[in-house]
Amino acid sequence: MTIYHSIKAGSLHFGRWIGPYLSQLIYRIENCYSERRTTMFNFKNSFAVIAGLSLAVVSFVALFTMSKQGQGGGEQELIKLDRQLMDATLRGDWSLFERTALAGYVFINPGGGLEEGTRPPAGGPPKIESLVPEDARVQFHGDTAVLTGRVTVKGRLTSGRDISGQYRYMRVFVRHQGQWRLAATSAVLIEQPRPA
Repeated sequence: MTIYHSIKAGSLHFGRWIGPYLSQLIYRIENCYSERRTTMFNFKNSFAVIAGLSLAVVSFVALFTMSKQGQGGGEQELIKLDRQLMDATLRGDWSLFERTALAGYVFINPGGGLEEGTRPPAGGPPKIESLVPEDARVQFHGDTAVLTGRVTVKGRLTSGRDISGQYRYMRVFVRHQGQWRLAATSAVLIEQPRPA
């Protein structure tokens, strides 16, 4: 199997846009050397092809690295914002949430209820004593980011009902006018195994 056929067969490893380009460049290089042309024109042509191949590979690596770095920075930014929102909840400060949430914000609470908008619940927000988040992760889908994690909560509703426990939660962020805005949140109580 020639280098050309090897590259063509594995072009998916190079990405959809660079695989066919690399295959064509390798094909041209093999033709130049298999025919053993020695004219100055062919030498220059081979040199140009090799230079083009090198440039394509370097460009691909650079774009891949920049993409990973950008996502890494965005992940830390959103994890930090998530913690800030939790800290504001502990302080009873609603202002950060109002600045961050979109007008059409949606919250699916642990009881399965749907709450919309950025205003506090009619009965008032829960009385939270502590929030301990962990295992926060972010996945990016264009201008949308999905953050998932676990949080251990100690607190009560305004009715007095104890809501302490460990929850799995998800936040959906959307990049709006250059800023990450909160579009939706959901939280589910993690059921603890009962003693046998």
